Amino acid sequence: GRIVPNINMLGFGQSGVTAEDALKILNSITKPITGLNLRCNQIGDEGAHHLATAIASGKCLLNKLYLSQNQISDEGAHHVATAIVSGQCVLTHLCLDANDIGDDGARFIGTAVQSGKCLLRMLRLDKNNIGDVGVRHLATAIESGKCVLTELCLNDNQIGVEGARHIAAALGSGKCELAVLGLSRNHIGDEGSRHIASALESGQCSLIKLWLDEN
Repeated sequence: GRIVPNINMLGFGQSGVTAEDALKILNSITKPITGLNLRCNQIGDEGAHHLATAIASGKCLLNKLYLSQNQISDEGAHHVATAIVSGQCVLTHLCLDANDIGDDGARFIGTAVQSGKCLLRMLRLDKNNIGDVGVRHLATAIESGKCVLTELCLNDNQIGVEGARHIAAALGSGKCELAVLGLSRNHIGDEGSRHIASALESGQCSLIKLWLDEN
Protein backbone atom coordinates (compact mmCIF):
# COMPACT_ATOMS: atom_id res chain seq x y z
CA GLY A 1 0.00 0.00 0.00
CA ARG A 2 0.86 3.67 -0.09
CA ILE A 3 1.82 5.76 2.93
CA VAL A 4 -0.96 8.26 3.61
CA PRO A 5 -0.06 11.93 3.08
CA ASN A 6 0.49 14.55 5.79
CA ILE A 7 2.62 12.28 8.00
CA ASN A 8 5.83 14.01 9.08
CA MET A 9 7.58 11.09 10.82
CA LEU A 10 7.42 7.39 10.06
CA GLY A 11 8.50 4.90 12.73
CA PHE A 12 9.34 1.24 12.17
CA GLY A 13 11.69 0.69 15.10
CA GLN A 14 12.16 -2.88 16.35
CA SER A 15 9.88 -4.21 13.62
CA GLY A 16 12.10 -6.83 12.02
CA VAL A 17 12.60 -4.64 8.95
CA THR A 18 15.00 -6.15 6.39
CA ALA A 19 16.69 -4.58 3.37
CA GLU A 20 13.80 -5.73 1.19
CA ASP A 21 11.29 -4.27 3.62
CA ALA A 22 13.17 -0.97 3.65
CA LEU A 23 12.87 -0.81 -0.13
CA LYS A 24 9.13 -1.46 0.10
CA ILE A 25 8.76 1.32 2.68
CA LEU A 26 10.61 3.76 0.45
CA ASN A 27 8.50 2.84 -2.54
CA SER A 28 5.37 3.43 -0.46
CA ILE A 29 6.21 7.03 0.36
CA THR A 30 4.47 9.38 -2.05
CA LYS A 31 4.82 12.65 -0.13
CA PRO A 32 7.83 14.34 1.50
CA ILE A 33 8.25 13.31 5.15
CA THR A 34 10.43 14.88 7.80
CA GLY A 35 11.88 11.72 9.31
CA LEU A 36 12.19 7.96 9.09
CA ASN A 37 12.93 5.80 12.14
CA LEU A 38 14.29 2.34 11.37
CA ARG A 39 16.11 1.75 14.68
CA CYS A 40 16.86 -1.80 15.81
CA ASN A 41 16.17 -3.69 12.61
CA GLN A 42 18.20 -5.73 10.13
CA ILE A 43 18.47 -3.57 7.04
CA GLY A 44 22.26 -4.03 6.80
CA ASP A 45 24.43 -2.59 4.06
CA GLU A 46 21.93 -3.53 1.36
CA GLY A 47 19.18 -1.57 3.10
CA ALA A 48 21.55 1.37 3.56
CA HIS A 49 22.16 1.23 -0.18
CA HIS A 50 18.43 1.35 -0.92
CA LEU A 51 18.02 4.35 1.38
CA ALA A 52 21.03 6.13 -0.10
CA THR A 53 19.79 5.58 -3.64
CA ALA A 54 16.40 7.03 -2.73
CA ILE A 55 17.96 10.06 -1.05
CA ALA A 56 20.35 10.71 -3.95
CA SER A 57 17.47 10.53 -6.42
CA GLY A 58 15.90 13.65 -4.95
CA LYS A 59 12.61 11.81 -4.49
CA CYS A 60 13.12 11.09 -0.79
CA LEU A 61 13.30 14.42 1.04
CA LEU A 62 14.17 13.18 4.51
CA ASN A 63 15.49 15.58 7.15
CA LYS A 64 15.96 12.99 9.89
CA LEU A 65 17.09 9.39 9.49
CA TYR A 66 17.54 6.99 12.40
CA LEU A 67 19.42 3.77 11.62
CA SER A 68 20.77 2.66 14.99
CA GLN A 69 21.49 -1.05 15.48
CA ASN A 70 21.02 -2.21 11.91
CA GLN A 71 24.16 -4.24 11.14
CA ILE A 72 25.55 -1.46 8.96
CA SER A 73 29.28 -1.69 8.24
CA ASP A 74 31.80 0.55 6.45
CA GLU A 75 30.16 -0.42 3.17
CA GLY A 76 26.81 0.91 4.32
CA ALA A 77 28.47 4.07 5.62
CA HIS A 78 29.96 4.55 2.16
CA HIS A 79 26.51 4.32 0.59
CA VAL A 80 25.15 6.92 3.01
CA ALA A 81 28.13 9.21 2.45
CA THR A 82 27.62 9.01 -1.31
CA ALA A 83 24.02 10.11 -0.87
CA ILE A 84 25.10 13.05 1.31
CA VAL A 85 27.33 14.48 -1.44
CA SER A 86 24.79 13.87 -4.20
CA GLY A 87 23.46 17.42 -4.07
CA GLN A 88 19.97 16.04 -3.46
CA CYS A 89 20.33 15.20 0.22
CA VAL A 90 18.52 17.38 2.77
CA LEU A 91 19.37 15.34 5.87
CA THR A 92 20.03 17.41 8.99
CA HIS A 93 19.95 14.56 11.55
CA LEU A 94 21.61 11.18 11.02
CA CYS A 95 21.82 8.48 13.65
CA LEU A 96 24.06 5.44 13.02
CA ASP A 97 24.59 4.28 16.61
CA ALA A 98 25.32 0.66 17.49
CA ASN A 99 26.40 -0.54 14.08
CA ASP A 100 29.71 -1.95 12.81
CA ILE A 101 31.23 1.22 11.37
CA GLY A 102 34.99 1.48 11.69
CA ASP A 103 37.75 3.82 10.57
CA ASP A 104 36.98 3.45 6.86
CA GLY A 105 33.33 4.28 7.45
CA ALA A 106 34.35 7.33 9.48
CA ARG A 107 36.59 8.40 6.61
CA PHE A 108 33.72 8.15 4.12
CA ILE A 109 31.41 10.14 6.38
CA GLY A 110 34.09 12.70 7.23
CA THR A 111 34.75 13.34 3.54
CA ALA A 112 31.02 13.83 2.95
CA VAL A 113 30.61 16.18 5.92
CA GLN A 114 33.27 18.56 4.61
CA SER A 115 32.11 18.42 0.99
CA GLY A 116 30.19 21.67 1.17
CA LYS A 117 27.06 19.76 0.15
CA CYS A 118 26.28 18.36 3.59
CA LEU A 119 23.48 19.89 5.67
CA LEU A 120 23.92 17.62 8.69
CA ARG A 121 23.63 19.37 12.04
CA MET A 122 23.51 16.22 14.18
CA LEU A 123 25.57 13.07 13.63
CA ARG A 124 25.47 10.15 16.05
CA LEU A 125 28.05 7.37 15.76
CA ASP A 126 27.97 5.97 19.30
CA LYS A 127 28.78 2.29 19.87
CA ASN A 128 30.73 1.62 16.70
CA ASN A 129 34.37 0.65 16.10
CA ILE A 130 35.88 4.02 15.31
CA GLY A 131 39.45 4.52 16.48
CA ASP A 132 42.09 7.21 16.23
CA VAL A 133 42.46 6.91 12.45
CA GLY A 134 38.75 7.31 11.87
CA VAL A 135 38.34 10.17 14.29
CA ARG A 136 41.19 12.00 12.55
CA HIS A 137 39.06 12.13 9.40
CA LEU A 138 36.08 13.41 11.37
CA ALA A 139 38.23 16.01 13.11
CA THR A 140 39.58 17.20 9.77
CA ALA A 141 36.00 17.59 8.61
CA ILE A 142 34.81 19.66 11.57
CA GLU A 143 37.73 22.08 11.27
CA SER A 144 37.42 22.42 7.49
CA GLY A 145 35.19 25.49 7.60
CA LYS A 146 32.68 23.64 5.42
CA CYS A 147 31.12 21.52 8.16
CA VAL A 148 27.88 22.71 9.77
CA LEU A 149 27.65 20.01 12.44
CA THR A 150 26.64 21.30 15.85
CA GLU A 151 26.29 17.89 17.54
CA LEU A 152 28.68 14.94 17.19
CA CYS A 153 28.38 11.85 19.36
CA LEU A 154 31.21 9.31 19.44
CA ASN A 155 30.56 7.63 22.77
CA ASP A 156 31.53 3.97 23.18
CA ASN A 157 34.13 3.75 20.43
CA GLN A 158 37.87 3.00 20.37
CA ILE A 159 39.25 6.53 20.52
CA GLY A 160 42.55 6.96 22.33
CA VAL A 161 44.96 9.77 23.18
CA GLU A 162 45.90 10.42 19.56
CA GLY A 163 42.25 10.69 18.58
CA ALA A 164 41.63 13.11 21.43
CA ARG A 165 44.51 15.23 20.19
CA HIS A 166 42.96 15.42 16.72
CA ILE A 167 39.60 16.40 18.17
CA ALA A 168 41.19 19.01 20.43
CA ALA A 169 42.96 20.59 17.47
CA ALA A 170 39.65 20.82 15.63
CA LEU A 171 37.86 22.31 18.64
CA GLY A 172 40.50 25.01 18.99
CA SER A 173 40.74 25.79 15.29
CA GLY A 174 38.16 28.58 15.34
CA LYS A 175 36.33 26.88 12.47
CA CYS A 176 34.45 24.24 14.44
CA GLU A 177 30.73 24.86 15.07
CA LEU A 178 30.20 21.97 17.49
CA ALA A 179 28.08 22.81 20.52
CA VAL A 180 27.62 19.22 21.70
CA LEU A 181 30.30 16.51 21.74
CA GLY A 182 30.07 13.02 23.19
CA LEU A 183 33.29 11.09 23.90
CA SER A 184 32.29 8.94 26.88
CA ARG A 185 33.54 5.37 27.28
CA ASN A 186 36.52 5.57 24.98
CA HIS A 187 40.23 5.24 25.85
CA ILE A 188 41.16 8.91 26.08
CA GLY A 189 42.64 8.85 29.58
CA ASP A 190 44.17 11.75 31.46
CA GLU A 191 46.52 12.79 28.65
CA GLY A 192 43.75 12.92 26.07
CA SER A 193 41.54 14.82 28.49
CA ARG A 194 44.28 17.42 28.92
CA HIS A 195 44.33 17.98 25.15
CA ILE A 196 40.57 18.53 25.20
CA ALA A 197 40.86 20.86 28.20
CA SER A 198 43.44 22.99 26.40
CA ALA A 199 41.05 23.39 23.49
CA LEU A 200 38.27 24.45 25.86
CA GLU A 201 40.54 27.12 27.30
CA SER A 202 41.66 28.42 23.91
CA GLY A 203 38.78 30.84 23.51
CA GLN A 204 38.05 29.32 20.11
CA CYS A 205 35.83 26.46 21.25
CA SER A 206 32.05 26.74 20.90
CA LEU A 207 31.11 23.67 22.99
CA ILE A 208 28.36 24.02 25.58
CA LYS A 209 27.97 20.28 26.34
CA LEU A 210 30.79 17.74 26.57
CA TRP A 211 30.68 14.15 27.76
CA LEU A 212 33.97 12.53 28.79
CA ASP A 213 32.91 10.13 31.52
CA GLU A 214 34.37 6.64 31.89
CA ASN A 215 37.58 7.29 30.03
